[in-house]
Amino acid sequence: MSRRMLGVVFAAVLVTVGTAACGSSSKSTSSGNGVSVKSPWAFSTPSVATRAAVYMGIDNSGASDDALTSASVSPSVAKTVELHETTATPGSTTAMGDMGSTTTMASGMTTTTMMGSDTTPTTMASGPLLDLEEMNKVDSIPLAAGKTTMLEPGGYHVMLMDLVKPLEKGQKVSVTLVFRSGGTTTVDAEVRDSAP
Repeated sequence: MSRRMLGVVFAAVLVTVGTAACGSSSKSTSSGNGVSVKSPWAFSTPSVATRAAVYMGIDNSGASDDALTSASVSPSVAKTVELHETTATPGSTTAMGDMGSTTTMASGMTTTTMMGSDTTPTTMASGPLLDLEEMNKVDSIPLAAGKTTMLEPGGYHVMLMDLVKPLEKGQKVSVTLVFRSGGTTTVDAEVRDSAP
């Protein structure tokens, strides 16, 4: 084989190896059941925060519907993990005297804790205080066959509760996801100051 031909073959091998390496660093992780997770992330939190949400895209390339049924993190990150959905209540108003304390959170959201109930929903003002958004615990997050389900602000998310310490930009949080079909996967959520 000529020296020139050997150089072409060597270059082709480098391109193939480089492409494979780029593919393996993709932000997608498969659970082995036709479900894969893309680009998990979370907002950084202020020092007083006790909760944080983790977001991601979940592709179900399988022929059957599935569901995310639970999630967990190391006890060194948060004491409890729940699946939540944020729902909007258009045009909601709250009578004076029903509001408890108001706390301003990162990204300009405001939470209002309602008094007088053991089950306290968390509400966030949306837009010019016309709509209220409420986060509620859900038993599972449905994953339709052949579809991508987005866990994103204003929708489904994995809620880390009783944070041990604030989430800092650049940190990676390992989250283990469990699916109804029996598959599990662990993903590293990148902590960011803004949405990707």
